[in-house]
Parts: sequence; structure tokens; C-alpha cells
Amino acid sequence: MSTVGTCREISTNPSNPECLHFIRSCLAECSDNHRCFEPTNCPRLPRRLLHIGRQNNDVSLHEPADEHGVYAILSYCWGPTLDNLKTTLATLESFEKTIPYAKLPKTVQDAVVITRKLGLQYLWVDALCIIQDSHSDWEVEASKMGGYYENAFVTIAATSSERAAEGLLKD
Repeated sequence: MSTVGTCREISTNPSNPECLHFIRSCLAECSDNHRCFEPTNCPRLPRRLLHIGRQNNDVSLHEPADEHGVYAILSYCWGPTLDNLKTTLATLESFEKTIPYAKLPKTVQDAVVITRKLGLQYLWVDALCIIQDSHSDWEVEASKMGGYYENAFVTIAATSSERAAEGLLKD
């Protein structure tokens, strides 16, 4: 029995219906065969997440109070730090209200689109979910990152981008 799947061409448009159908079918197969994402077995959510909602393009930083649920997580290369929007002690309060979608790096924007299209409300992105200029927050949250990746419903990996400004999908 082969453990390697069939190669498929994937659209560079994160909103492409065929691409999203393929992703949904893979996730449905996983959900059907594993009980870990049934409502009673959902993992505890990370300390902070992007709440991406469904209504407008803006997102906000959300701190769930011991909630359990499903979320997507983004694995990507930051690239030059000048390109990145990040949560700091100075931006934390405003980001809890709103983070303008237009200010997000292209890779994060693409991940928001995909997460919404998959019907999920939460996305974990390290630059935005860890307070970047707080040594204590970084120490605590960085120690939990492995668990955050392990418990995510889906990992969105930007493997073809060298920096956050490039976007998630390319030719």
C-alpha cells in the first residue's frame, strides 16, 4: 500500500473553487477518520488567535478564555522584518479591536481568505498572536508553539514564499 498520494496541480488563486473543494475533501476525509475534532474532543485554543469572522475584511486579535475549538495555523517565512505587521505592547489594544486587512502582509491575507473559505473563524499567526516586544510573552508562547501546530485543524504552509509580502500561492 502506497503512503504517497496523487500529485495534483493547485491553482495560485486561494479563492479558486476547485482548489478549495480539494482542500475541503481532504479535511473531510481526515475528520471522518479521526475523532480528535469532534466537538467533545476539540483541543484548547491558543492564548491568542486572529478572529477572522465572515462579514468584512478586517480581523481582530482574540483571547479565548479557556475555550476549545478548531483553528487554522500559518507556517511561513517572515523575510525582512520591515515587511511585517506585528503585535507589540503598543499595538495590542488596537489589534483587539481591529487589524485592517489591507495592512496584513500578502501571505497572511491569503491565509485569512483560505481560512474563511474553509469555514473556520480562527487563524494563528506567530507575528500577530505573540507580543513581539514582550520577553515574557515570547517565552511562554514560544514554548507552546509545538502544541499549537499539533492541535491545529489545518496548517497552511507558504512553502514557495521567501517573505510574508510575497503571498501564499505562486505559479
